[in-house]
Amino acid sequence: MTLDGTVHKIADDFVIIDIEDFDNDGFEDIMGWNIIDSSIHIYGAGTQVVAVSQSEGAKPPMFETYPNPFKERTNINYSLSQSSTVEVTIYDLSGKFVHQLLQGHQLPGIYNLSWDGRDASGRDMGSGIYLCTMKINDHIETRRILYLNN
Repeated sequence: MTLDGTVHKIADDFVIIDIEDFDNDGFEDIMGWNIIDSSIHIYGAGTQVVAVSQSEGAKPPMFETYPNPFKERTNINYSLSQSSTVEVTIYDLSGKFVHQLLQGHQLPGIYNLSWDGRDASGRDMGSGIYLCTMKINDHIETRRILYLNN
């Protein structure tokens, strides 16, 4: 999804990492990771490839969230190459627990969760920055999510 809210799907095996004007041409570019060959691609205006990188040892992000910022719901996408124990938890900026979205064992595959801005009791949270933490086996990553409560 671009900053103007337009959704662009490049391929099922492509995980969007970042969206910005990487080549300074005035148009948003999409940086993503190809989960098949671990290459990093940057697509510019008209989906031409601006750059491709295949560095050994480079670790792609474990998951992505979109839209971000969000008003009603944000999607949390991730893929597993092997059976794994997965936990996805939302915290506020002070580190206080808000909601556990997932805790369990999952088989290899591509997954999508969503968070609607509510805590574990179903109460709507206020506008602000929240932390989405994903733990896959012993590896942990956190993303900031901006919730714009109506």
